[in-house]
Amino acid sequence: LDVALERPRAVVRRYFPDRRLLRGSATNGSAVGGSGNEEEDRSCVVTDVYAYKHANGLCLVGLAKSSCVLKEARCVTSINYNITSKGDRLKKNKPKGKHKKGAHFLRINEPIADITCEDGSVFRIVSPVNGYLLEVNGNLPANPDLVRTHPECEGYVALIMFKHADAATGTDHLELEEDEEHNTTH
Repeated sequence: LDVALERPRAVVRRYFPDRRLLRGSATNGSAVGGSGNEEEDRSCVVTDVYAYKHANGLCLVGLAKSSCVLKEARCVTSINYNITSKGDRLKKNKPKGKHKKGAHFLRINEPIADITCEDGSVFRIVSPVNGYLLEVNGNLPANPDLVRTHPECEGYVALIMFKHADAATGTDHLELEEDEEHNTTH
């Protein structure tokens, strides 16, 4: 019996079917603001990020395969969540309860983190959606190169929850990510 078995899809592909991209300014070389520190803003370039939306209204955010950090295989040496006036997102963001009181509310293009590469270049990761920041990946400060080596699992940057009203349309403004396994878009 010759039966062709289909390889099971990765967990991220299986449970986050709506996969979208926010194109950063790294593709056109322009810097972006947002931290309040003009000198720091000029030195940072926004890189491409993914936004994988789950049916339950959660959105996984990390470096997209099209980001220059991943395409050029740059080694990541540090990640900094303390880049806004709201303070360190790793230490001060403490959502509690059903309505996630205490979570930082993020707007589209609001900074989440800065990553520094071995060559000294700094890239800003911004929020691709409006929503509440539930968590940032606490493993990244100790092992920052995970954003490059495992961007879709252990190297995710943040988990964001949409406001209830935005859950259905929260990623409609983003580009669809191409599914390399089947060469189609979802």
